[in-house]
Amino acid sequence: MNNKFELSEERMAVLADRSMYHALGYSTILFIKAMMTCNKTDMEVAMEMCKRACTVIESKRQKLSLSESIFNMRQKLMSDEELHAELCYAEVLLIRAVLSFFHDESLTSFVRGAFRIRTCYQTYKYCEKVLNDDTVWKGRNPMVRRQFESGVRMGNGMFNLGLSTLPSKVLRLLAVVGFSGDKTTGMVDLHTCASMTDTLCSPLAMMTLLAWHLIACFLFGSGQPDLRVCHQMMPALMHKYPNGAIILFLRARLVLIMSQVDSAICFFNKSVNSQNVYLQFHHICYWELLFAHAYNRDWTKSANYARLLYKESKWSRCVYIYLMCIFFAADTSVEENKRKETIAALARKVDACRMRIAGKSIPIEKFCARRAKRFLSTGSLLFAHYEFIYFWNGFDIIGQNANLIEPILKDIEHVWKTEGNKRGMELKNMFHILMLRYRR
Repeated sequence: MNNKFELSEERMAVLADRSMYHALGYSTILFIKAMMTCNKTDMEVAMEMCKRACTVIESKRQKLSLSESIFNMRQKLMSDEELHAELCYAEVLLIRAVLSFFHDESLTSFVRGAFRIRTCYQTYKYCEKVLNDDTVWKGRNPMVRRQFESGVRMGNGMFNLGLSTLPSKVLRLLAVVGFSGDKTTGMVDLHTCASMTDTLCSPLAMMTLLAWHLIACFLFGSGQPDLRVCHQMMPALMHKYPNGAIILFLRARLVLIMSQVDSAICFFNKSVNSQNVYLQFHHICYWELLFAHAYNRDWTKSANYARLLYKESKWSRCVYIYLMCIFFAADTSVEENKRKETIAALARKVDACRMRIAGKSIPIEKFCARRAKRFLSTGSLLFAHYEFIYFWNGFDIIGQNANLIEPILKDIEHVWKTEGNKRGMELKNMFHILMLRYRR
């Protein structure tokens, strides 16, 4: 939280072979690093640490005799350490499952990861059952129960919230094998965990809720963000971690959603400058800065951030090169012939940069590849930059601010009058939708 990433990694590594808490913590750090870099070596290191963490945590879990299992004595005989070992086991299984999807794209790995997620989910449900059994907690330190409850509510809340974003058909299928994804239940659990301010999971729950309202709502189109909740939680995190890169990033997202683009750019830059250990976290900020400058119609800076991401980040080079293409096309300060040559060269590279996760192509990359292919056949990228902003729900942000939306609408109207009649019905419909929805 305070950007002391190297120190936390060193401290976790020392006891990772003996302590389940250190093993889980070290696995989590290596997991975050692997997901940020998308580097195969980092993923292999994280996978190996997760296997070792599972071994350490398994040694701390409760071991019952046959008679104890038959008479359902498990919950009543668990020590404090064994109770928390169940939570740690669920968390490390989830990390292993996610890593397996990215590390190995085979069907076998996909199935193995799915089974791990199911086991993780069942473990959280068992922990919830233990939490609600008052006989388990008689004579125990109340703080042990609070820490356990915060972990259970955090895990169940994240599961419910995550599953609720899936299509209804998929949810019905998952319900057959024991999964449930209720957004309201997830929100209640996360809010309860966040309110338990003396527990380890409280700030994590706050950040999860902020990430949901400030990022996921726009990414998944899952309703309007609750800015009231964000304003309630942000001051506590800013007070406790004033220079934390993650907190500064979330603060930047909050002011960006409020359509205060220049303030958001300032906070994103502060987040970048706050740490230089995890350079991949800079890439998240660069992505946001790319859009923030696009909202200001500063296409040169947007294209520069897309170029920077293409050079440094491995997340989706297909999307980055497509963004370079469309922002460069929008930048009329560049000489026209040079601009057309550069755009064509970039568009030809888009399809070759596509990647696959768990054996599946990525929808946004398919979209970019189709648009680049269409440009190569028609020679037109009319409104492509605005189309991508609209696709990414950016107009919900800039539509609140007349100083941002009016110049964009005037630009669209001017271009449409000069070139629009030469184009197809698809662009005509997009033009009219934007005019009707955002014109004051």
